[in-house]
Amino acid sequence: MAGRSEGLPLESLWLASAGRSAGDAEARGGLLPPDLEARFDGALSVALRPDRPTIVANFVTSVDGIAAMGPSEPSAGGGEISGFSESDRFMMALLRGLADVVIVGAGTVRAGRTHEWTPRRVAPDLAGAFAAWRSNLGLAPQPTTVVVTARGDVDPSQPGLSAPDVPVVVATTRAGATRLATLTLPPNMTVETAEGD
Repeated sequence: MAGRSEGLPLESLWLASAGRSAGDAEARGGLLPPDLEARFDGALSVALRPDRPTIVANFVTSVDGIAAMGPSEPSAGGGEISGFSESDRFMMALLRGLADVVIVGAGTVRAGRTHEWTPRRVAPDLAGAFAAWRSNLGLAPQPTTVVVTARGDVDPSQPGLSAPDVPVVVATTRAGATRLATLTLPPNMTVETAEGD
């Protein structure tokens, strides 16, 4: 199944209305650079909420609605569901290309021991195009990775968390922050403690 979608352009089937006219809403994105436009049908923009953060979710499902394998599976990521679709990875890179922040749970971080939650990681051949696009949009070179963990059970030396040019925030409880305080954190990582447990 791997490679069956390699190089296929993506086509928008449906876009949700932002609830206001396009001229009234602030949006991020628009026309894509030529290297990205060749793979995506038209412009890509996300309407930004003026009153709160805008959240975009991306995941794949099987035809019968399965989005994740059970914990007994040897590998339980989305790749197994998508058949390691290159087009799916490209869409993930596009959305990360527009993002200020990519939020992941600690379990996802532990499962993706070498993963980095950036567009360059999921589409390395287009890393330059994504960097230029983010620069043209006035965004930071890489989105901030926010890891959510109750126990603080993450390895700060993991490659995806210790890349010097990728800001990482670990959002945790007081107990999780206490655990992380015993570890050596890379310079790109900060810990934020949530109120309460």
